[in-house]
Amino acid sequence: MRGCTPHRVALAQGIPGCLVKMAFLLWIIWVLLVYLSSVLADFHPRPLLLDSVSEHFASADLSAPSKVSVACQATRYPDICKTTLATDPRSASSDSTALTQLAIDLGVTGSSRDSTSILQMKAGEPLDLDTAAGADVCFESLDYAVSTLTTARNSLTISPIEDIQAWMSAALQFQYDCFSGLSNVPNPPADLMVTILPQVNSTMQLISIALSMADALAYYGTDTTLWAPLPEERPQDINAILKTTNPMWAKPIDACTSHPPAGTNTPDVTVALDGTGTYSSIQQAVDNAPTYGSMVYIIYIKSGVYNERIRVHKNKTMIMFLSDGSNQTIITGSKSASEPGVVTYQTATVVVLGNGFVARGITFQNMAGSESRQAVAVRVDSDLSAFYDCIFDGFQDTLYAHTGRQFYKSCTIRGTIDFIFGNAAAVFQDCQILFRLREVPGNPTAVVAAQGRTDPGQTTGLVFQNCTISATPEYIQEELANPTAHNGFLGRPWKLFSRIVFVNSFLDSVIEPVGWLAWNGDFALSSLFYGESGSSGPGAVIPSRVAWSNQLSVEQAGFFSVDTFIQGSRWLPCTSIPYTL
Repeated sequence: MRGCTPHRVALAQGIPGCLVKMAFLLWIIWVLLVYLSSVLADFHPRPLLLDSVSEHFASADLSAPSKVSVACQATRYPDICKTTLATDPRSASSDSTALTQLAIDLGVTGSSRDSTSILQMKAGEPLDLDTAAGADVCFESLDYAVSTLTTARNSLTISPIEDIQAWMSAALQFQYDCFSGLSNVPNPPADLMVTILPQVNSTMQLISIALSMADALAYYGTDTTLWAPLPEERPQDINAILKTTNPMWAKPIDACTSHPPAGTNTPDVTVALDGTGTYSSIQQAVDNAPTYGSMVYIIYIKSGVYNERIRVHKNKTMIMFLSDGSNQTIITGSKSASEPGVVTYQTATVVVLGNGFVARGITFQNMAGSESRQAVAVRVDSDLSAFYDCIFDGFQDTLYAHTGRQFYKSCTIRGTIDFIFGNAAAVFQDCQILFRLREVPGNPTAVVAAQGRTDPGQTTGLVFQNCTISATPEYIQEELANPTAHNGFLGRPWKLFSRIVFVNSFLDSVIEPVGWLAWNGDFALSSLFYGESGSSGPGAVIPSRVAWSNQLSVEQAGFFSVDTFIQGSRWLPCTSIPYTL
């Protein structure tokens, strides 16, 4: 045969060398075809398995562009992912962890660039009130996005993967807040619509890509040839997630290293209105707390009504508010979105940003009234934060569980519509959730929760365990007098991938038999996840529930436990707050 060169081994065995080469070449082609068929196959909870030889060949010899291409298949935007990562020289020798770090880095670069663009817009022509408010929210949110992304990037190889997912979920929400704040401006400047908004949206896609990669690391492990989009969220797929989450990433840590114990709850400082404390203002006490403290700093707030707006900045970590009791220590305000140039995000009486925040026995109020539209009592962006025996009192949008992992134990939350909302991973345990009467008649609808998950990769949602869903005495009295005057619902989808779950909760007659309310037509009905497990009471009319909600088994409900959903066993013991895993 022309061009056929003898091969030493072939000659020894009496076999022409060219045939050996051809056979080896055919074997390589077969291996590649098997590999490509697994990548291009329809989605499976896990990709098709290859035999050990071909699997090793595929993972060991993939070129950098191929590694990027395979990794990007796990994201919502594979084409953008491929073109963006492959053009960066750092992807040339990247493994799965390094590729994820690179994706996060690109998100940091994008958010920083967006922040510069907002500053330039603010420094240009004077902005109207609405545009200025949107720009302020955007600029603040981008600052949080950059710092949270940086933390995730620097911690990727040393922190539990659940932490990375939580931080990336928060970073994506911050970037979305910027986009949403600018999108809702009534009369936007031309450069905002033409340049800045598309730019912010592009960064949002990059952060989503990085989040998807972090999720893939958690779900599939470090071998990118196994990566694929996560299963759609349905009860049967939760079973798959529970069975296949990669245990190598479940790194145990000493919870008290990251969240030191409260000890004997001896106050570091005291706040008293009558001048008998260290400070007469809560904000003064917060401002003088240690910066980025690593030990709990206890601010004891004596009884009284504190009419002040409080901001626990992100550098004020490990702060605890301790009180004389929830009916004794009251922090109140009345800012609302009905004021010119004010958006919901800016209305909170108390804003908590510093991680590791704890409140015990505090009443948080926003008493702007139901005629004043959205008016937040507390906005929480504190990761690993906990509230015990607290009262949250308001009307529309009372409690803004915005980002981070949060725990609420034995709390009372009152409001009218969407009064528990946001995109945190929050668990409410043994809480009283109460509808209250609207001051302005005409709208009979009352809704407990509006969850704002914008991306299927976000590890967020609102979970209610052993809670009581009922109403104030005034509401119940009017309900009894006119049963058709009010319609109460468990939740409605504020955003596309909204996720709300009720576990072993008592639902009073104030809840309509259908249980859940659509937001607008069929928006999000095919992508949300609403579930119940073990509901009881006159409002638990399970056969009448809307078709787009789910009834969960005990095993499936376990996915939303304190331990699994917010990793509570790692940090709650050090808060001295009782809890059930």
